[in-house]
Amino acid sequence: MKKKIFAVCLGVFMAVSLSACGGSSSSGGNASNSASSGSDSSKTVYEWRLGSMYNDPDSVSEFNGFGHGIKKFCELVEERTDGQVKITPYWSGVLGGDVELFNMVRDGELDVYYGSPMSNVDSRFAITRIPYLFENFDQVKALYASPDAPIFNIMHDTVKDYNCELLSTGTGTFRGLINSKHEVTKVADVKDLTLRSYEDYIVNAFWSGICNATIMPYSECYTGFQTKAVDGGEFAETIVVQDKFYEVCKYFTDINWQWVGHMTMVADDKWNELPEDLQETVRQCAWDAMAYEFEVEEADRANAYDAMKENGMELKLLTDEERQDWIDYAHGQYDYIRGEIGEETFDNVMKLAEENK
Repeated sequence: MKKKIFAVCLGVFMAVSLSACGGSSSSGGNASNSASSGSDSSKTVYEWRLGSMYNDPDSVSEFNGFGHGIKKFCELVEERTDGQVKITPYWSGVLGGDVELFNMVRDGELDVYYGSPMSNVDSRFAITRIPYLFENFDQVKALYASPDAPIFNIMHDTVKDYNCELLSTGTGTFRGLINSKHEVTKVADVKDLTLRSYEDYIVNAFWSGICNATIMPYSECYTGFQTKAVDGGEFAETIVVQDKFYEVCKYFTDINWQWVGHMTMVADDKWNELPEDLQETVRQCAWDAMAYEFEVEEADRANAYDAMKENGMELKLLTDEERQDWIDYAHGQYDYIRGEIGEETFDNVMKLAEENK
């Protein structure tokens, strides 16, 4: 009898010991599904939120290359990480505008931000917006929109100062000019125009001296053109078509005075949670998505010119000689811009641009 009692007690003791040591396979399985458990990084799932100002391409498919790029990034990340990293995009500025979104990601309140941090947050963010810094998209890629590009590295360090990791930068677009009054060829042709502007020291410096520049939120532009509160503004051709500005402005000129593109950045605390292999995968997905974005934008640009003409806009495509008038005017703004960005940074960027022409 004593032997039987001892055997029963020993069995109970072993069962309790196994339970206390976590020997159950179901316990380990639950841990692998949560980033907070950290029991097995190869099976941990990381869920991120991405904020942007752009439209969901499932709702707005045409002339929305930036939206298609964001969607491609989210799809590639989930596919190539086998579902370990899942990114949910929040479209159309529902989480805030560019300033709010950047502040959210720098403060760790948002995981991923796709957009363009404004120069009124940090003057260094304006280095890629120097008028006529880039001559064409090949130069953009060589200087900025590639992993080893020198200006990308400068921007990477700038973003790092705000507790974020810069993953990739897009090839972007150039900005033309629309108005409802008359054709514009030379700088002097805008002196009688009231043109929409926004809070940015480079934009204000460039336009305030040659026209009546009026600050207006983007959301009010169509109505502003329609009511003649303003005569026009500077936009990429794809935006002109997407928002049907051709209905309220008749003239377009490809002055291409400024390049604008976007970045994909992740809050440091979220980025540092990822193992190195996942970091490498997510970073490559970001660059591949930007390459896809450029393909969509290239097709959209060609179609945008056709669409503008079909909808009655008169297009002025500048010759090199005509464009030089605008370039010469822009160079006259460089001393002011240099002082705002910082002399050393400005001089370095301009030197790089000159070497890569």
